[in-house]
Amino acid sequence: MGKLGNSTILLLMLTDNLIKKIIQVVRYFETSKVTGADYGALSMFNDGPGNRKQITYGASQTTEFGMLHKLIQMYIDAKGEYTSSFEAYISRIGDPTKPTLADDRAFIILLKSAAKDPIMWQVQDQFFRQYYFHPAEDWFEKHGFSLPLSMLVIYDSFVQSGSIMDFLRNRFPEKVPVDGGNEREWISEYVQVRDVWLETNTARPILRNTDYRTDSFIYAIRQDNWMLDKPFTVVNYPDPANQQTPQVWATIS
Repeated sequence: MGKLGNSTILLLMLTDNLIKKIIQVVRYFETSKVTGADYGALSMFNDGPGNRKQITYGASQTTEFGMLHKLIQMYIDAKGEYTSSFEAYISRIGDPTKPTLADDRAFIILLKSAAKDPIMWQVQDQFFRQYYFHPAEDWFEKHGFSLPLSMLVIYDSFVQSGSIMDFLRNRFPEKVPVDGGNEREWISEYVQVRDVWLETNTARPILRNTDYRTDSFIYAIRQDNWMLDKPFTVVNYPDPANQQTPQVWATIS
C-alpha cells in the first residue's frame, strides 16, 4: 500500500461528526450555544473600524463592517421571505462612510425576523462554510496539518480574525508540518502567542474578553484531546499568570 497523502489523512480524520463538533465549539464561543444554532443571535460591540459600534449577527456571528453585507446579499439572492426589506438596506450595510445600523431599530427587528426564516438558516450554514470553514480547511491541508484539534484552532482563528495571522506566526520558531515542523508543537505555540495577544491587546481592548477561546485550547492540549474524541471543555483562566485552575463554562460532546 502506498503512503497516504495528507488530503487522505484529512478525509479520514475529519468525519462529519467531528466537523459538526468543531463548528459547534466555535458557535459556543460566539453565541454561548452548547447545541444547535442560534441563527438570530445578535449583539453589539465597539469592535468595528476605529473601535466604533457594530452589529454581530448569526449562528457563528459575522460583523456589520466585515462580512454581513455578503451574508445578506446571499439571502436576497436566495429570495428569502424578507428580501424586499433587506434590499432597502443592502447598500448601507458595512459602509464605513455611513452611521452604523446598530442604532437602526427597524433593521435590528428585520434581522431578528429573518432569523426565523428557514432560508436564512440555509444561507447562514452555506455562508460560514464558504467564507470561513473551507478557507480554514484549505489552510490546514496546504500546511500539512492532520489532527482534529488543529483544525478547530485554525477554524477559530479564521472566524475571529479572518486568517492565521502572520505576525503571530513570526513570534515563535516552530515550522508548519509541511516544512518539517511538529504539528502539536506548532499548534501549542500558536495558541500560546495568540492567548497573550488577546489578553494584552491595546489596539482593540474588547478582545481581552475573548481569551477563553485560547484558554480552552490550552486546556484541551493539556488533556491530550488532539483527536477531539473526548468532550471539549470551554474554560477560562481568570488569572493569565496562573493557568492552573480554570473556571469551567461548558462541555461540548
